[in-house]
Amino acid sequence: MRVSLLSLGLLACGGPTAQNAASSAGSAGTTARELPASEPSARAPSVDATPVQAPEPVEAVARLTTVEGRRVLDLTAERWPGRASSPELVIGEHRLTDVQHLTPIVLRVSLPERLSIDPGSEAFVYYGDDPYARVTLPSEEQP
Repeated sequence: MRVSLLSLGLLACGGPTAQNAASSAGSAGTTARELPASEPSARAPSVDATPVQAPEPVEAVARLTTVEGRRVLDLTAERWPGRASSPELVIGEHRLTDVQHLTPIVLRVSLPERLSIDPGSEAFVYYGDDPYARVTLPSEEQP
């Protein structure tokens, strides 16, 4: 009995072409059989889709100072995440990206000269699209 690989492949796939191939193979003494119709697959268990809420931003303390002739904000929090994306400080519509990790709990943000800070207003530290910390801006420069 000689059956080509193509005939076997068509048999495994089912359908009219497979029946034709089986009938040609049947001439060698084999008979074609109908493949069972595929049964509906088992349903996946239902899962309650509860929206995940982002955690509240942590509170950070800001200290305004001058370092090597430039104004900087030192932001202190319990800890800063060690993520691949760089932190940014958002003050109103300004996104400040010149941020350095001084220690695991202190970030230093360089402020542009032309940026005025409204004492008592809020700013946020973002990692990617996620707000991580809320900062109340200080009222005066500290040595």
